[in-house]
Amino acid sequence: MTSAETPAAPFDSTLAEGRSFFLRRWLAPFAVALALLSAFLTFVVLTGLTPIEPSPRLVRSFLAINAGTILLLIGIIVREVWQMVQARRRGRTCRHMGLAKGGPNNLYYRWTLPADPE
Repeated sequence: MTSAETPAAPFDSTLAEGRSFFLRRWLAPFAVALALLSAFLTFVVLTGLTPIEPSPRLVRSFLAINAGTILLLIGIIVREVWQMVQARRRGRTCRHMGLAKGGPNNLYYRWTLPADPE
């Protein structure tokens, strides 16, 4: 227990953020690669390009895997949209996402600029 004279040690969140940042950074590319791989394998098996016979059980398995990857991708998209909505509510700019309200990065801003008199 700390007394009034000795302050508590500050919490270092860099250790906790490091691992979660790594997982968040690689989740979307991994999910896209997994979706592409499952779609490719489904196509190859169902078109008969492999010696594997497309039985009803195998087709249902491929459909379940493809549905799972689609749900994972939708979840990632929903999470990103939710983060943008929260950032807007808090009044933070989304410049790092290319969604600034105004300024030279905004396409609407570029299109509405008056022509330079020469």
